Parts: sequence; structure tokens; C-alpha cells
Amino acid sequence: MTLMRENDLNRPGTAGNIPGEPDGWGWLLGFIIPAVVPPLVAWVFHSKGEKEKEKMEKEYQHKIGIFHDDQMKIKEENSELHEKLASHYTETAKDQHYILKLEDEEQALQEVYKKQQEQIHQLEHKGNTIRDNLTKIQEENFKLTEKLMTHHKVRERDHHYISKLEEENQKVKKDNKEQLKKIHQMEHESSNLRINLTNMQKETSKLREMLASHREFKMRDQQYILKLEDDNQTLKKVTKTQQEQIFQLEHKSSTILEKLAKMQVDNSQLNEKLASHRDVKERDHQYTLKLEEDNQEAKKDYKEQQEQIYQLEQKGSTILDKLSKMQEEYSKLNEKLASHRDLEERDHQYISRLEEENKSLKQDYKEQQEQLANILDDVETNTSNESESLSSGEAKRATGAEGTSGFTLIESLAYKQKEREIHVKEEYLSKLKQQLRDWQDMKCNTWNPMKSSWHRVNLEQQMLGEADINVHARRLRVPAALREIFKYDDYCAPRAEDHGRLMWTFWRQWKMEVEREKNKLLAERLAQDSSK
Repeated sequence: MTLMRENDLNRPGTAGNIPGEPDGWGWLLGFIIPAVVPPLVAWVFHSKGEKEKEKMEKEYQHKIGIFHDDQMKIKEENSELHEKLASHYTETAKDQHYILKLEDEEQALQEVYKKQQEQIHQLEHKGNTIRDNLTKIQEENFKLTEKLMTHHKVRERDHHYISKLEEENQKVKKDNKEQLKKIHQMEHESSNLRINLTNMQKETSKLREMLASHREFKMRDQQYILKLEDDNQTLKKVTKTQQEQIFQLEHKSSTILEKLAKMQVDNSQLNEKLASHRDVKERDHQYTLKLEEDNQEAKKDYKEQQEQIYQLEQKGSTILDKLSKMQEEYSKLNEKLASHRDLEERDHQYISRLEEENKSLKQDYKEQQEQLANILDDVETNTSNESESLSSGEAKRATGAEGTSGFTLIESLAYKQKEREIHVKEEYLSKLKQQLRDWQDMKCNTWNPMKSSWHRVNLEQQMLGEADINVHARRLRVPAALREIFKYDDYCAPRAEDHGRLMWTFWRQWKMEVEREKNKLLAERLAQDSSK
């Protein structure tokens, strides 16, 4: 027994729990716990592992069953294919050679079945490549839709331009109608003036007749006055003779008185006649004065009428000059309308051509969509029928004449050549677009027209020379279009970007033709892919 230290009593279990002999239960627990617990834990983990193994085995067996079912399906499909091929090729003389090939392919397939896991990974890789190709095709379809949208925008612009032309034509028609109304008004005014002139001429003729009648009446009055003067002279002579007779017959009083009485009566009668003659003379004098006054007034009226006639003749001459100018303007407007109608007919023809091209492009686009749908269906069938794709791949390897995409070497070279030609056409059109902009800017330049005209003529000669030399430009009929643009396109807008109208219609036509060639080439390639 060792001696207890001073601090041993402070430890737990020392104050009355000094270890002595062990109890029975504690000894049993100390023996059971290390003997029972680890096996129980090991048994629990073992049961869990067995359950997981059973699950894994079930899953593995299920996968193996699926795999065997797929193998059986593939074998059945292969057997069906072999039966079909055997029944199809037994009728010809080349069937034995083909059957030997099929037997070789069967042996190859048996070897391939052993390596199916690797081939499955390869097929998944091919499926990814097919998906990439599908995404590329979808992108190409999206690009085609964008191009169609641009084509619709161009068509809307053309419709807008045609509506503007129609509005201008309506304005010109309205101006022509207004000018025709003005011309009718001027004609009506000229007819009124002619009527007034005829009336004035009639009045002048009446006045002349009145003057002639007044002159005749005056002549008659003068003749009557002369007769009266002659009568007066005769009366004076008679009075002289009577006075002489009175002086001679004074000594004869009785007879003379009688005669004097008679003579006095006669003298009284003569005096009465002279008084009445004087009254008539005064009346004639007053009437002649009135006639002279009326004659002076008629002369004044005649002068005023002549002045009015002269003014009316001047107005008629000015009206005739205006009418001649209006007729010249009307002829010019008719010429402009004829040229405008020719342009409208050309625009309608060009729009009809564009609509036909748009319809053809829509049909090509629909055919391309159908071809893409068929290609997707073929891809799905190819993924389901893996054996067919493998056999076709081995047949392609055996022939050695085709590539991975189904194109032969000659076809791929022709396709690349066509792509190069389209690229050259696009580059030429971009260059031509810039040249047309420079040409229109020079034509619409107001700062230095002499210099711009000289440069413009030089640029026209350069563009025509390039178009005549270039083969692609001649195929697109660019030279004739350029000559029409240089002759007729004279539209200058407020902004430099909007100069020209006819050149943009021709440029859109060339661009649409190049896009149509590109779409045809793509459709041919898709058709060849789908056929192979």
C-alpha cells in the first residue's frame, strides 16, 4: 500500500469512495460494452452496405437489361435490314458480292458490339457536333430572316417613295387644274372684253350716224336760212321799188292814198312776216348753238371712247401675251407630266419585278425551312439508328470518294468558287455604293459647281469603264443602269445622306440579286446534304 498524499483527499472519490473490491454489475458492463458494441456497429454498417450493394446491383442489372434490350433491338433491326437487303439484292447478278460484303459487315458489327461503350461516347460526340450544326443552321435561318426583314424595309421605303411620287403627281394635276381654271377665266374675260369692244364699236357707229344726221339737218337749216335771206333781199328790192313808186305817185293822192293804205296793210303783213322770220332765225341760231354744243360733247365722247378702245387693245395684247405664256407653261407641264408618267411606268415595272423576286425569295425561304425540317428528322432517325450511320460511314470509307459533309472534291471546289464570286460581287457593290454617293454629292454641290462637274464627269467615265470591264457587273447589267442614273437621277435632298432616288433602287436590285444567288447556293448545299 502506497502512502496517500496530502491532496489525495481533495480528489473526487477519495472521501468515502476509496477503491475496494469491484461490484458485480460494473464488472459485467465493463466486459459487455467492449464485446458487444463494436460488432453491433459493424453489423449495422454491413447491413447498410449490403442494401446499397443490392440497390447498385439492381440498377446495374436494370441498365444491363436496358443495354441488352437495346442490343436485341439493334440485332432485330440489323436482321430486318439484312433480310430486306437480301430480298432486294437477290434479283440481280451483283447480289452475291453484296451478300459477302454484308457478311463481312456482320462480323464487323459483332466486333463493334464489343466496343459499344466507346462508340456510344463517339456517338454522343457526334450528337454534339450535330447540335452545333443545328445551331449554325438556326443562326443562318436567323440571318435569312433578318435579310428578309431588310428586304421588307426596302420595299416599305419603295412604297413610301411611290406614295410621294403619287402625291407630287396629284399636286401637279391640281396645279394643272388651277391653271386650266385660270385659262378659262382669262378666256371668259377676253370674251367679255371682245363683247364690250363690239358694243363700243356699235355705239361709235350710232354716234357717227347721229353726227351725219346732225350735219344733214344743219345743211338743211343753212339752205333754209339762205332762202330766207334771198327772200329778204327780194323784199328790200321790192320796198325800194315801192318807195320810188311812192315818190313818183305822190301827186296822185287819191290813188296813192288807196295804194298807201294797201301798201300799209301789205307792210304790216310784211312786218309780221319779218318778225316771224326773226323769231325763226333766233330759234335756228339757238338750235345751231345746241347742235354745236352736242357736237363738241360727241367729239369728247368719241375721244374718250377711242382712248378706252386703245386701253382695251393694250389690255387685249397683254392678255394675249399672258395666254401665250400660259400655253408655253402648259406645254412644259405636259412634257413634265409625260416624263413623270414614263418614270411612273418604269417604277411600276421595277416594283412588279421586285415583288416577283420577293415571292421567289419567300418560296426559296419556305423550301429551305422544309429542307431544314427534313434534315432535323434525318438527324433524329440517324441518332436512333446508329448501326445505319456506322454502316454508311464504313461504306464511305470503302468508296473513299466522299468527305464528311457528303460533298465530293469537285463539288466542294465549285462551291468555294461560287462563294468567291459572290464575295467579289459584294465587294464591287460596296465600292460602287461609295462611288455613287460621291457622284451625287458632287452633283448636288453648290460651293464650286465647275470643279465638282469636272470631277463628276471624270468619275462617271471611271465608273462606266470599270463596269464595262468587270464580268460580274455586266452580268448584273450595271453599265446600262449607270447610264440611266447619270441621265435621269437629279434629286438633291436637304441632307447629304438622302441624295438620289433612282440609283438606290438600282443598287437595291443588285444587292437582292447577289443575296438571291447566295440563298440558291445555300439551298443547293442543303439539298445535297439531305440527299446524302
